[in-house]
Amino acid sequence: MHHRIIAFFISSSQTTEPSYKRAIDHLQKLAASFSKKVAVIKLEKYHLHLAYEGDSNELLQKDGEKVKFCVGPHTSRKNSGWDFSFENRKNIRDRFISISIDRRKISISNDYIGAIPVYYSLRKAVSISNIEPVVVLDSDSSYEDLSPEAVYELFHYTHLIWDETFYRHIKVQEPDSTFIYTNQAEEPIKKYHATITPSKDRLNMKSSDIVAETNELNRTLVLESLSVENDIILPLSSGYDSRMILSAAVQDKDIKSKMRCYTYIPNMSLESRLAGKLCKMHNLNWETVQLPVDSFNMRRFKQILGIFGSGLHVHGKYQLDFIDQIKQTFIPGQSVFVSGFMTGVPCGGVHLSLDTPFTNAMNQIGESKYITDEYLFAHSRTLSPNMINNAESNFNKVFKRLEGHIKHKIIMFYTWTRQRNFISYQARAMEWEIPYIGSHVTPEYMNFCLSLPVHLLKNRKVIEMMFAKYYPAMNRVSSNSNLTVQHFIKRSISNPREGMLHYAPLLIKYFFKQPWLLPASYIAEMKNPSMPDLRNIGKAGVFPLFDLNAESREIFDGYFALNEVDNLFSKAMTGDELSSKRLTILETLAYALKMLEK
Repeated sequence: MHHRIIAFFISSSQTTEPSYKRAIDHLQKLAASFSKKVAVIKLEKYHLHLAYEGDSNELLQKDGEKVKFCVGPHTSRKNSGWDFSFENRKNIRDRFISISIDRRKISISNDYIGAIPVYYSLRKAVSISNIEPVVVLDSDSSYEDLSPEAVYELFHYTHLIWDETFYRHIKVQEPDSTFIYTNQAEEPIKKYHATITPSKDRLNMKSSDIVAETNELNRTLVLESLSVENDIILPLSSGYDSRMILSAAVQDKDIKSKMRCYTYIPNMSLESRLAGKLCKMHNLNWETVQLPVDSFNMRRFKQILGIFGSGLHVHGKYQLDFIDQIKQTFIPGQSVFVSGFMTGVPCGGVHLSLDTPFTNAMNQIGESKYITDEYLFAHSRTLSPNMINNAESNFNKVFKRLEGHIKHKIIMFYTWTRQRNFISYQARAMEWEIPYIGSHVTPEYMNFCLSLPVHLLKNRKVIEMMFAKYYPAMNRVSSNSNLTVQHFIKRSISNPREGMLHYAPLLIKYFFKQPWLLPASYIAEMKNPSMPDLRNIGKAGVFPLFDLNAESREIFDGYFALNEVDNLFSKAMTGDELSSKRLTILETLAYALKMLEK
């Protein structure tokens, strides 16, 4: 059995407070829904609650009046957050929160991404957790606490930017930091680690030597992260991220024998066929998983809401359905879930030009086009163009956290703003069922990438060179990671149909302009398998948009017109995907309001 802590809650509230009782009830119900235990530890000034699996005696390190523990990795992991110290911070692997509590203070340190959020409120008492609804409830939040500026950010960008939440009095601890919380302070003491340090170490190295070093580092990170595991689940696409995990894992016979690969996309799609080619090449266990997007599991969705609260990401609703599909053919047991999270972005998988203002640059990201400024302001009485300035200020805070070449700053800017929200939703959901491993979530990998010449970071060129030199057979299998005209021409010459299929979005953008000019089978490849077809689900699929009380509905209508919600739902019921995406984003405010209903 794995010994690990999945969630924590620290509070100095009185145990008789109704708000504290609601917070505890939320955590206990959430843990029980996943068959996880909750330990309650009474300290001199604080109440500590841990949702965990395994033996609680293995999870708490006690030294006199001091208690120390780690959230995220299981205790058998090497160089994990369990081994964190400021001096050792650059050697720590994977996501973590390291927490120590004594009579005077609570000290919390996190990884360089801030991949596991730490929500805190110091308004009426100390209230800290990695589960947002717990802090919302314990701090006795009300409608008046809602932050229009934060609502604007999430509606438009589909994620928050820096340390803000939907609530003015609740913040998120910044990445790569140690915050010290006390009962006496209205703000924590903040210490920034500077774990990520761009350098010129490899500026004059030969490209061939850098590629060799990239390959060896990838191999080391993957094999070390998986060496102690019994069964390994790898979600495999045709992209570079999961392919990097695969390329290293198959080099170890023991790890390879324990690995099962899954592709969650329609069985006959190009994506699944390419993943199948990679697995057949190495004689690996492989299956396709069709997410049940035409049905709706309210139990699973309420679990997701219970984890994320108002921070739910547009693509985060159906991660637990993936686990349910796997269990139909394979009971995970002692399995771990390994992902290419933070594999491609550090080595240049960032298609962003940081023009100023930053808000203009971020408007080019695909998710920012779901709810544009023009569309949002046209349907809101509360949100206004003035809020763009606040978003710009938050983006500027992120940009100033790191020195170095502009390309390196872009990578970290993208990591801290979008990536920690866009990708970490998978880990935060999956870990409640199966331990989650991100082999490349380590300062060593990021610092290596931020020492490379800029030309090797363009479109992940260093990774392409690595596959071409060391894994030529894998390299001949198309990837969806670089959708450029040059790659389209190259792939289409070697396999015309595969090239056309893989680059259907590119063809529409630059050549055909209208989707109907392409064969229907090509367009089918472009459909998003993680978005539900509301025609088969109805209003339950956008819970709780249509389940708010009168006061919540009135407040919601100020932020976004309810008549337009009805209009979006009508369009979604005809199969319109953009309307479905917009409704999913709007659900975040609906759930925030639902939590505040008395």
